[in-house]
Amino acid sequence: MKTRRNVYHNLEESPYITKFNDFKFSFSSKFYQNKFEESLLDYIKNESDKFKHKYNVNINLTDLLAFNLYRKIEKRGCYCIYNNNNINKYIIKNNLNCYLQIKG
Repeated sequence: MKTRRNVYHNLEESPYITKFNDFKFSFSSKFYQNKFEESLLDYIKNESDKFKHKYNVNINLTDLLAFNLYRKIEKRGCYCIYNNNNINKYIIKNNLNCYLQIKG
């Protein structure tokens, strides 16, 4: 159900979906979706560069960084789909916690 301002509190019903690699991120509003899409590539590049310079290692963190940005932007929940399967909060939260511990 959406509000008068086209905000969806149930992300499974939201039409605001962004596809990235094999993932689909669902957003509660068009504003959050646009914010994510506009900043995704720069965010991935900047965070990857920071990781590379700090640890002197070149690894692909693209998907994990996309999840991290999604969690920073989307304030009304979390609904992601990977290869047509729902990814629950538990898996995403654990992956992000692992990333944050590595990042230090």
